[in-house]
Amino acid sequence: MLKKSNVASIAPGNLYRHEGQLEYFKHNLLDLQNELEDELRLTRKYLKQEDLNDADLYDRASREINLASELSKKNRRT
Repeated sequence: MLKKSNVASIAPGNLYRHEGQLEYFKHNLLDLQNELEDELRLTRKYLKQEDLNDADLYDRASREINLASELSKKNRRT
């Protein structure tokens, strides 16, 4: 939220280009990007660690459902 002292310094028509606002949103977007990249790294690591040699078809199906669920959760966040 802008303080009254900051509002007075904003030229009419440039409300959405205020330097403080741009820095605020840039910082938030960079934080979100870092968070998503961290989650992506963890998901890749998780998927690589999964054992691909299943005892039978039911084990394999169960694993694939779990992986699909994990990917679906990650996709909802992006």
